Amino acid sequence: MLHTDFRPPDFNAFVGNSSLKSSLRAILKRKPKDRPHTFMFYGPSGCGKTTVGRILGEAFGALPENIMEMNAANTNGINTVREIVQLSGTPPFGGEAKVFILDESHELRKQAQEAFLKDTEDVPDWCYFIFCTTNPESFIEPLYRRCSRYQVKILSSSELMELLLYVCNKKDLEVSTKVLKCISRRSDGRPRDALVKLDQVRELEEQAALELVDVAEGVSEDVWDLCNALAQAPSRRKKNWRDIMDVAESLDESPETIRQAVLREMMKKLHNTDSSEDAQDMLQIMEYFNIPFYGGRHQLLIAVGKSCFMSE
Repeated sequence: MLHTDFRPPDFNAFVGNSSLKSSLRAILKRKPKDRPHTFMFYGPSGCGKTTVGRILGEAFGALPENIMEMNAANTNGINTVREIVQLSGTPPFGGEAKVFILDESHELRKQAQEAFLKDTEDVPDWCYFIFCTTNPESFIEPLYRRCSRYQVKILSSSELMELLLYVCNKKDLEVSTKVLKCISRRSDGRPRDALVKLDQVRELEEQAALELVDVAEGVSEDVWDLCNALAQAPSRRKKNWRDIMDVAESLDESPETIRQAVLREMMKKLHNTDSSEDAQDMLQIMEYFNIPFYGGRHQLLIAVGKSCFMSE
């Protein structure tokens, strides 16, 4: 399976999330006694939280046998925590660290979370706890506060494309650029989903692959070109407004289909930015596309025009 075969071994091979990688690399430069020892990685499923935990564990000097990964959705009780606490009390045999990765850690029961409090307060230099979760709000406040928290974000379409091209090159897969673009746009920014889709179509002819991947019914590549054009910086949209309007006027899809595609792409970008200016820009565009375009194509063109000439 491609999504398990191509887990990146280090931060250099981990695509996207540049600010996260910079922060963790800075931590790795510190001496063990000066580092955080309890981490929380949060974000949507399939975006690489557990992979980041594994990379970090190896970078801390833990041997593979000393990186213990548990799925809290299956083992979420007090007995599991007691086992971890017992194991964490002895230094590693070989290597420099012991690392405990708890995937789906929001599934830990309250009593189990409380059992972690003592051990996460005074952690030995060679021990690290890593909680991976899609729902950080489910943690009890004392445990939440003791974690160094980092968001793992979904990837842009271009970043997913970079990943897919890398995997195709490594596996000598002959998959057309058109199919790869379709996969990158239909994977909601999640590298795991993109690699699963690539696995499904790797031996198919182009048309069959497109039909399998393209679940966004009736949406052409031109629609996604419009979405990408609207996701540009305001100054670039204003400069290229005529080309953007030409694309909008040439689309064959219904205005309502186009509207929903634009909203989806803007929401993805909104969830993947640290910039308050970019966030405000996406929210403004979403407001223009918020009302259904049942009145006709002129509503679409008005929304596109407003998006091109809105204030920077």
